[in-house]
Amino acid sequence: ISLRRPRVRIARRRLLENYFSGKRMDSAILLPETLRISAAKAEGLMERHEVLFYGSPYGLIPYTLRYTYPFSQTNYPKTLIIECLDEILEEILRQFRIAGYRRAYIMRARSRHLMRLEEELVRRLRELGVEVEELKDVRQLTARNE
Repeated sequence: ISLRRPRVRIARRRLLENYFSGKRMDSAILLPETLRISAAKAEGLMERHEVLFYGSPYGLIPYTLRYTYPFSQTNYPKTLIIECLDEILEEILRQFRIAGYRRAYIMRARSRHLMRLEEELVRRLRELGVEVEELKDVRQLTARNE
């Protein structure tokens, strides 16, 4: 997949226009796209935070759209994330600015191809003035919401 393909550009634009603009929450939970989370846990987290997945060519993918077209049907090599790291990070930062999130809870990635993205994302969000907390386990998030 190329990040220049019309399908990718259109999906990114629609995410910005239809999802990230006008968001109500001031904090976001960023989970690696490789993480599996139950609907019950996700819904509990969504009461106080936006739940988003990182590690895709589209930038951040909202939990509610994770299994919809084109996000769930896009196949791409894992190396794409590293090869296009700066462009993907810029898209995520654009999404963050438009949504107006002031705080981010980022679950650490376990897969090698996402570790670099997560590390760089933490650094750049802090440069943007976002309060960032790194988490090792999803239980840290669910314990806060109880």
